[in-house]
Amino acid sequence: MIKLLWTHIWPSNKPGMKSRVIVSVGFLLASKVLTVQVPFIFKHAIDFLNENALNFETMANALTTTSVSLMIGYGIARSTAYGFSELRNAIFAVVTNSSIRDIARNVFIHLHNLDLPFHLDKQTGALSKAIDRGTRGINFILGALVFNIVPTILEVSLVSGILTQGV
Repeated sequence: MIKLLWTHIWPSNKPGMKSRVIVSVGFLLASKVLTVQVPFIFKHAIDFLNENALNFETMANALTTTSVSLMIGYGIARSTAYGFSELRNAIFAVVTNSSIRDIARNVFIHLHNLDLPFHLDKQTGALSKAIDRGTRGINFILGALVFNIVPTILEVSLVSGILTQGV
């Protein structure tokens, strides 16, 4: 099933779709890298405050400026990660809709090529409902696979790699 869906996600005759998939994966990677980095930015901000808050020899303005800058960096990283995630969704929506449209068209053509007794014996309303459910199911599978399962595996891998490095 994944192989069949892959042919619609990465069609050989549509370079525009391939570029959308590549850009979408790029946004996914950027979002996950920033998501993993946000706790480290926050850690550095807290460490800086802990180390320098009790040091009376430094200027109070330097402490305030640095801590505020680190907090702003934390906020920017969080918002950018969220923005990359939303851009990925917007760009990949065209790929998903095109895949669903192609598969639904293939099913529709297949149904029209069936013989007359098949159409006389079956309930066409039920077939239409089955096609609609199938396209919604494909949308769900693509969404779950591309936006939930693969990103979660990527994020767990990134965090595991960081933890094994001992950072």
